[in-house]
Amino acid sequence: MTSVLSRSELTTAEPAAPYDLDDRYRAGAGPVLLTGVQAIARMMVEQHVRDLRAGRRIATFVSGYQGSPLGGVDKMLLGMPSVLTEHDVVFTPGFNEELAATSVWGSQTDLPAGKATHDGVIGVWYGKGPGVDRATDALRHANMYGVNPRGGVLLLVGDDPASKSSTVPAVSERTLATLGIPVLFPRNAEEIITMGMQGVALSRASGCVVAMKIVADVADGAWTVDADVADLSITTPEILWDGKPFTYLQRPMAAPADSLLAEADLYGPRWATVRAFGDSNTLDVLEVDPARAKIGIAATGTTFDAVRQALLDLGVDDAGLHRAGIRLLRIGMPYPVGQQAVRQFARGLEQVIVVEDKTAFIETQIREILYGTADAPQIIGKHDAAGAPLFPLGGELTAARVLAPLRRVLRDHVELKRTPPPPLSLEVLSAKRTAYFCSGCPHNRSTAIPEGSIGGGGIGCHTLVTMSGRSDS
Repeated sequence: MTSVLSRSELTTAEPAAPYDLDDRYRAGAGPVLLTGVQAIARMMVEQHVRDLRAGRRIATFVSGYQGSPLGGVDKMLLGMPSVLTEHDVVFTPGFNEELAATSVWGSQTDLPAGKATHDGVIGVWYGKGPGVDRATDALRHANMYGVNPRGGVLLLVGDDPASKSSTVPAVSERTLATLGIPVLFPRNAEEIITMGMQGVALSRASGCVVAMKIVADVADGAWTVDADVADLSITTPEILWDGKPFTYLQRPMAAPADSLLAEADLYGPRWATVRAFGDSNTLDVLEVDPARAKIGIAATGTTFDAVRQALLDLGVDDAGLHRAGIRLLRIGMPYPVGQQAVRQFARGLEQVIVVEDKTAFIETQIREILYGTADAPQIIGKHDAAGAPLFPLGGELTAARVLAPLRRVLRDHVELKRTPPPPLSLEVLSAKRTAYFCSGCPHNRSTAIPEGSIGGGGIGCHTLVTMSGRSDS
């Protein structure tokens, strides 16, 4: 039976609550529209409230260095002092990336008895890929000796695989892996919030610094985030080490020999905790799982979204994937790749196709996980089964760039569209001029140098100076 409201009932119905832009930074509020950068602030708010509900008053210390795609973090945080105060967030921009990382590491130090005002401090560092390169010494030490189990450290790493605003293409997971730092790769604003909270929980349980890789499409994109993002269930696993339950304890950096003990901890029980955390929480998802799958495609972060779009462009929807027996694995933690998830994904497969930016990083991990297992599938990615190049090594793997490689490897397994979708046509304007500063850009004048001085070029606005032919540069 259908219920219909009368005119009188309609006129007396409760009016909808007015939309307030500040709702985006209120715990449990939703649905709200958030950019990826704004989701960083919402994540810190949700984490603070989550700790309060658990009976802990935890502050957050944020420091880093600006740079695309996270260049707006400074401005955003400086523009919301009341939110920061309400949620015990202290924001101090870094003079450079390594000093910021050292300060964040310092936030994990226990104060003398009676001096602490909070139960712990979460340290949050932000910067772009080249900033990770500069800060590796501080990050290596912080991760080796471990963070405070009542605080935790989260790195927000702005990566630039297409080199749109960097001197070199930037992908940081390989660098972070050499430091023993786990890496999460969110695809949207909601995952920045959920993976941020998961990252803090993982950091506390394992003592590891935990990184979140954020690319430009995620930082600058906008998504609707629902209120239930605050209800995320996080499981902290219990592991046995040497036959006893393991509980992480932070090691002070006291004597040189202690570094060997810290190393044994990191790559022993602490790393086992990282792997167990990945298995216990929904970081990796089988998005399409036919019962008799023969082909599997694995990808992470925004590259997974590119694969999904390319498959649709080829005429293969979820029903087509099921008919063809093609399984899809979305990897949320590209380092370390989850062993349990990969083995479940690979069961019964004849071939695994790995799609990722740059060199074979995830592909190598999957090959190592499956090596020696019964009926292990063939694994391809950067090269096909015959050893010929397949998915490009350079640039960023967009849907358009993975279209042809996917067509090559799938054409014998599923019916594909004969012709790809037409490329987007952009008409070039007739007006021609040299690129110059945006109206009101402060760098227009700040890049002018005194007479007789010499200026060196760099990324961003410095490039505009060299193109403009100005005499004062």
